Amino acid sequence: NTISLQSSNDANDGYYAANIATSQIGFAGAPYKGWLVLGQPTNITETGEVDFLTAGIPFVSTPETLTGYYKFNNELNPNDSATAIVYLKKFNQQTQSSELIGHCIKHLPISLDYTMFSLPIEYTNSNETPDSVVIAFQSSNTQPVIEGGNLLVDFLEFSTSLTNDNIETDGFIVYPNPSQSQITVEFPEYTGVLKINIYNMLGGLVKLNRAHAPSPTSIINVTDLEEGYYLLEIKQNENILHTAKVIISRS
Repeated sequence: NTISLQSSNDANDGYYAANIATSQIGFAGAPYKGWLVLGQPTNITETGEVDFLTAGIPFVSTPETLTGYYKFNNELNPNDSATAIVYLKKFNQQTQSSELIGHCIKHLPISLDYTMFSLPIEYTNSNETPDSVVIAFQSSNTQPVIEGGNLLVDFLEFSTSLTNDNIETDGFIVYPNPSQSQITVEFPEYTGVLKINIYNMLGGLVKLNRAHAPSPTSIINVTDLEEGYYLLEIKQNENILHTAKVIISRS
């Protein structure tokens, strides 16, 4: 929303924060809620209402929470609040549509100083891994919309709890976890060619490996990867056989 979104040097961390304001310029003279969304939504009404589920960017992880910092005020309506939203989606090949597998919606009350917020993500199916994420904010929750809402958002971060153990499931063994320099994948129950891909937290492919039977082991060099969380995916004939969250840590 280019009318109601701009950068602000009133930041909690670094140089800039996102500034989302309820605009005085709206449909038929009515004000618009300001909104910020990750990925371009495809359904926006004439009154400025947004279907955030139609937005999103690639993302392959199952974080537990989204945290960040915000300021919010509305001098014209002290009972107003802002909204923070996170949706995790996965494309269903049978229905040819994206399905919601994790979400959290939270109202942010007026706060004149930067305050930390946390969105605990609730999953409908803990065995599913999303393929896209939507993060969105709105500068008002009133109906009808009252101008004056002004929201500053800064320093967003996903957090994920990962166990520091070897992973042994679905006939695969992945170790060590965390790893410093290499990851070993054992697959004694499988034959044929396997693709072993590693993705970063934004869904970018950073490693692509092929494993060939009869060798039941593949060793992946990860010395060129930065420390952090990654998703390891094992496929055969384009079917996903296994996914695992792995950590690269050299401390």
